[in-house]
Amino acid sequence: MAQFSILEQLKKVSDITKELSTRLRALTFGDNFDSFEVDIIVPGAAAPNNEITTRNQLTVVPTRYIIASQEGGGLVTKGSVWNINYISFKNASTSEDAKIKIIVMR
Repeated sequence: MAQFSILEQLKKVSDITKELSTRLRALTFGDNFDSFEVDIIVPGAAAPNNEITTRNQLTVVPTRYIIASQEGGGLVTKGSVWNINYISFKNASTSEDAKIKIIVMR
């Protein structure tokens, strides 16, 4: 009788492993990191103000960002404002605006 009990327990462990594996594969980037995503247009450096400021949606000062996609030229970098309320980005391009999707992380 004890042998069947072990087999039943192994089957349960196998079922749990399958369920965990399925659910872990379904996690998104946002599920794994305290982050938010924002779409902005950063004007080129020829504009009077080539820096764009947006609200920080985290409860702390962010430490990282990833440019997930970009349309238009330029080199978009962290701007002068980076605090608990707002973050900013600037574009080093002399003429082109950059439309970007940024993931900002804790």
